[in-house]
Amino acid sequence: MCKTNERPEGRVLLWSIHRSLSTAFHRCILQNSAIETVQEPMHEAIWFGPEGAADLREQHGLTERPESTFNNIKLRLEALPSPVFVKDMPGYLVGQDLDLVIPDTFQHTFMIRHPARVARSYLKAYNITETDTAEADAAGGVSWTISQTYRVYQHIKDKMGVKPIVIDASDFQDDPKALLQTYCDAVGLPYDDKMLHWQPGPVDKWVQSPMWLPKPELMEPWYKAVFASCEPICTPHGQQDTIESIMETLPDALKVVVKEQEAAYYDMAEGRLMPSYTKHDQ
Repeated sequence: MCKTNERPEGRVLLWSIHRSLSTAFHRCILQNSAIETVQEPMHEAIWFGPEGAADLREQHGLTERPESTFNNIKLRLEALPSPVFVKDMPGYLVGQDLDLVIPDTFQHTFMIRHPARVARSYLKAYNITETDTAEADAAGGVSWTISQTYRVYQHIKDKMGVKPIVIDASDFQDDPKALLQTYCDAVGLPYDDKMLHWQPGPVDKWVQSPMWLPKPELMEPWYKAVFASCEPICTPHGQQDTIESIMETLPDALKVVVKEQEAAYYDMAEGRLMPSYTKHDQ
């Protein structure tokens, strides 16, 4: 991993919290054909690798692939030519020695979202209404995704000796173009206005990837909104729901988790990257 103040330009890994609009952000980057992109490669180790989830393979009738280890995926990423953008989830690295699985030669960045917004998105994604068990599952998901992201964030910050670049989903919604330009400038990726528009439909590169091919019906619901879109959704800060109003709608189990995870969120959000004219608090 690059240490001290070393920031390799044009080689970027975006670690993201679940339900943080990171797939939409990646969809924008994908529009620039000059950039090699990879979507959640560590997912392959979870589904197929010997260190992954054997219960998932058994449940869905999948066969283990000995070569699909976290370290092999790390080496595969390190061999990619520049410029390259990789988007992945720290939650996939639970139980792993981070020194052995986090790719070197990359600038590591993070995309976060306030826990209340993550919680509301979980409720919508799981179509949760009055089922206590489902609410508990969602609460566990919110706690897991934020705490694991914070774990990887702290690890990388300690190794680099400098705070990693962090972007927030609410700033992306506020002005997609401005945040994309600012992010690309900061990490050394070429920005192009093509990133703001595309044709609706599945992304061939994603649906043909190792995490899609065995069970596309399991993946499609999480990508449905992005595949139906033709541009990033713009919702200015002043039109976004307040955290207080969101909290009022959450079940008690999720309210507790949101409060527990706020400290990690605010620590990461402090000094986050945003266009210079954006002064709003989240």
